[in-house]
Amino acid sequence: VTRMPRVMVERFAKDHLRADEVIGTELIVNGFGFVTGLMRETNINQSNLNRVANLFVDQKPCLGLGRPALMASKTFLSLCEEQIHEPVHWNHLDQQLEV
Repeated sequence: VTRMPRVMVERFAKDHLRADEVIGTELIVNGFGFVTGLMRETNINQSNLNRVANLFVDQKPCLGLGRPALMASKTFLSLCEEQIHEPVHWNHLDQQLEV
């Protein structure tokens, strides 16, 4: 599951991460068949949440990896049995590296 357009990450995720399905935002295609670069969804978190729920109809995903969100109930992680968040400190920009 990604907030990036699906077409940009699908091949990498399937080839290198061995993903079975890739859920991401969809881009608008104009009448001539060209991608405009505009995203179809207005609420990306809700759209991804609905797609994950439809993919795992009667079961819950066993593991979700992602960033904790302010509205945690609105992300796909709320559907997962176990959630693992990134191990990066939120104030990493304030810290200076000492050599």
